[in-house]
Amino acid sequence: MYILLLKYIKPIEEVEKALNSHINYLEKYYSLKKFICSGRQNPRTGGVILCNAKSLSEVNEIIKEDPFYSQKIAHYEIVEFLPTKYDERFKYFIS
Repeated sequence: MYILLLKYIKPIEEVEKALNSHINYLEKYYSLKKFICSGRQNPRTGGVILCNAKSLSEVNEIIKEDPFYSQKIAHYEIVEFLPTKYDERFKYFIS
């Protein structure tokens, strides 16, 4: 499992211009069961995506499709982690 931390590197006006395309990107990977949750950071300096990809190479391929990445609007930091303790309701995402 991966935490994708996005940090905006362009002004918020540029973020807003690409937001609809970014939302379409998110929807694609939600429908493919790769994204578990996502949202803006507060304050609005970037975003967070919880990703259920099988490998780092898969994560990198997924990221390349994000308009925020391809248009150099946001920088991605990838954090891999292995959930060892979690609420039973989260078990679906672990298996």
